Amino acid sequence: MESVVLAIATVGALAAAVLGFALQRALAARKQLASNLEAAEESRIGLEKRLKPILDAELEAKRILAQAESHLAESVKTRADFLAESDTLKQKYDLAYRRYGELESEINSLEEDLEAVSVGLYKPHFTYADSDLYKADITRVRDYGKLMARTGGAVRCGTEWSVGGSKAEGAKMIKQYQKLVLRAFNAESDAAIANVSWNNFQVMKKRVETALEALNKFGTVMNVALTEDYLKVRLEELRLVFECAEKKRLEREEQRRQRAAEREEERVQRELLKEQEEAAKDEEEYSAALDEAKKQLEASHEAEKEAMLQRVKALEEQLAAAHTRKERAIAQAQLTRVGHVYVISNLGAFGEGVLKIGLTRRLDPEERIKELGDASVPFPFDLHALLYSEDAPTLETKLHDRFWERRMNWANDRKEFFRVTLEEVRVALSEFGMASDLLSVAEAREFRETLAAIAGDTASKAAENLASPQGEQTPRRRLVADPFADGSGASGKT
Repeated sequence: MESVVLAIATVGALAAAVLGFALQRALAARKQLASNLEAAEESRIGLEKRLKPILDAELEAKRILAQAESHLAESVKTRADFLAESDTLKQKYDLAYRRYGELESEINSLEEDLEAVSVGLYKPHFTYADSDLYKADITRVRDYGKLMARTGGAVRCGTEWSVGGSKAEGAKMIKQYQKLVLRAFNAESDAAIANVSWNNFQVMKKRVETALEALNKFGTVMNVALTEDYLKVRLEELRLVFECAEKKRLEREEQRRQRAAEREEERVQRELLKEQEEAAKDEEEYSAALDEAKKQLEASHEAEKEAMLQRVKALEEQLAAAHTRKERAIAQAQLTRVGHVYVISNLGAFGEGVLKIGLTRRLDPEERIKELGDASVPFPFDLHALLYSEDAPTLETKLHDRFWERRMNWANDRKEFFRVTLEEVRVALSEFGMASDLLSVAEAREFRETLAAIAGDTASKAAENLASPQGEQTPRRRLVADPFADGSGASGKT
């Protein structure tokens, strides 16, 4: 029993020793683990301190990335909204632009614009020879239009209407509406006819047509419309009134031209009559002087005969010249087609390459050329050729026809300015069998003196500016603006 107890005690002691050793080992291990844990914590703290900027940057990057993704999503949505709105605005813009084009086209067709006159310029065909015949036809057309309005040919209704079950009331309503439409259309047509002029015929014609279209649209519901036949009548009246006015204008211009030609012919006849009288007076004086000289020659001594013979010869020559002058003046007064065709230029006014080809029947043709350059142009004309002809109008017409496509004014055929060179005129005269020495270079004295004066003033101004101290104004005469600064004079542009 004791041995059993002793064994148990021994085992217990041994177990206690083992347990104590194990506990000691465990405590040591725990201590070592705590030390390791403390070192690890210190290492973690140090590592965390070292990595803190990186961790903060990563967090910031995540934050920025999240924010960027949010902004991107918003941008995508905004872009989608913008594209949708842009498409809508583009559609609206295209629609508005088309409407704007339609309105602008309509306005341009109805506005009187002198700059765009070439678009709608109407050249009359002149059905009648004079304005009185036009007046008679205008009256006829107007009477026919009134007849159409009375007989129902101007406005028609394609539907039979009833008002309150009464067809009579419906017919009365339609008749009143037709009268209203016709009155509105006639008012617009009368206004167009009253205001038609040389530059707006197409505009007024369009206004009448547009008025009919608009009124017919208003009458669509009631099926009331102005007829095309009535439109043609009003447009025919518009054309006749326009052409009548143009014919009157041309008649007035022709009358003015004829009066001017008559005044010029009267002036020429007065000059020729004066020349005849002066020549006849000179002829009478020279004849009397010649008779007296012949008597003196017969009574003179031999030593004086030679001097008297010379005097008689001189008086005979003077008498013959006076007789020739008188006969020439008489012949020119009787032959109304005798005259001079002139070729002149005005470099300062029209530039190079522009010539005026005209005629004059005056005894002194250069007087006419001086008149042309007196007040109507800034510089006088230069004479290049003066061609005497017994049929001056025919020669002038031949030259005009030769250069017809080169005329400057295509609206008035009576103007005599052409874009042609002197060499071309020389060739044309040669073909007509006329030899002429044309002055190939225009003197243009006043024009060239003007250019020189302007150049001198400019140089003087520059020299004065250089010589004057800064800020000091040197007295000098005022410089005029250069009238040829755009090169229109010197370069020959017109």
